[in-house]
Formats: sequence, structure tokens, C-alpha cells
Amino acid sequence: MLNLVAQAKAQGTKADLEKEINELTSKRKKLKSKIKRFIEKFTDKNGRAPSNDEQASIKPMYIERKDLEIKIASLKKELESLKSNKESSTEPKISLNVMRKRRADWLKARFSQIQGELDNDFEEKPKLSKWEMMRAVVRPWCRHP
Repeated sequence: MLNLVAQAKAQGTKADLEKEINELTSKRKKLKSKIKRFIEKFTDKNGRAPSNDEQASIKPMYIERKDLEIKIASLKKELESLKSNKESSTEPKISLNVMRKRRADWLKARFSQIQGELDNDFEEKPKLSKWEMMRAVVRPWCRHP
């Protein structure tokens, strides 16, 4: 029951974050269009692009647009973390050591399988060395013979 309540709150938070991201994005686009209009008007009037000193009058718009970009990026990160928390809560994370152990176990089982096949095929030959067994396991995955 508590898990369902937590999921409902997370859904509400996700929806709120997405709504806020969309609002801030539209505000940022409006600021960008205002800046473009200023530059176009200046270029039409003076026949050249404005210098940095001439753009000082719209510097607050540049600063506000940059602040909006930073806010949007942080909200997107927060939204991604909420989504990944939901996904990770359903699937347990596997550590690198566990994956290494599983691979080592698989390789040992594969070595034993190959050794058994070779023992059955060639009763008179001695067992293969670990290096030869490794080559037998890895060779099918290699592109070059």
C-alpha cells in the first residue's frame, strides 16, 4: 500500500516536472526570439551586426536565457533520476563483482564441458592445458582464425 502511494506521488512529481520543463522551454524560446528580433532590427537599421557594447542593452535577456537553460538541465536530470529510480526499484542492480563471478563460473562450466567432450573423443590423449582450453572457448568468438 505504501509503495502505491509512493508511486502515485512520484507520478505527480514527474508530471509537475515535465510541465515545468515545458513552460521554461517555451519561455527560453521566447527570449531567444526576442534576442533574434533585436539583432535583425539592428542589422536592418545599421547594415551590420551589433557589437558586444551595443548588445549590452539586452544583456539581461542573455543572462535570463542562460539561467533558464541551467534550470531546464537540472530539472531534466531530476526527472531522469525519478525515472531511473522507478526502473531500478523493479530490477535489482547487479554489482560488477557478481557479474565477474558469474562469468568465471560460466567459463569453468564451459571448460569442464569441453574437457569432457575431448575426453570422450580422445581416450588416449592427455588432458589439455588451461591455455589450450581457453583458446577452445574463446576462438569461436574471435573474428580471425
